[in-house]
Amino acid sequence: MAIKCPKCGLTVILNSGDKENIFCTFCGYDSKIMEIKKVWVSWINTDLTEGRGRQIPLCVCESKATSIRMGRKKNVQGCNAEIRDAIAVKYEGKWLGPCNIISPSSEDKIEDAKENNYQIAKEKAKKLGLSEEDISALKNR
Repeated sequence: MAIKCPKCGLTVILNSGDKENIFCTFCGYDSKIMEIKKVWVSWINTDLTEGRGRQIPLCVCESKATSIRMGRKKNVQGCNAEIRDAIAVKYEGKWLGPCNIISPSSEDKIEDAKENNYQIAKEKAKKLGLSEEDISALKNR
């Protein structure tokens, strides 16, 4: 099914046939984006002693004055947080804005692999006819 993009007017092909969810690969229009607004972010360092860490957002505010107030004396050695403007997007009813995505540690990767292997083994056991109780009994042994 094809429909015209409301932003740029080009024809957009809908994979699912859902007229409610439109995404244009040319202009980036996404019907799930409900609102976009300018916000103010108070950025602080993860190492408050020497500032050798990485910058992370302390808070995201609608007002610059609020961001300044919230970031007062919250940075390295009691200094004020760095205030910068950014964009927040309301997507499917939830506000999304600047954030810090933390990469997994080597221990986290090992735990993720263990969990993945467990889920694979659990699915195999279910296909062989074991119940949830049987699987729980094997796991708790």
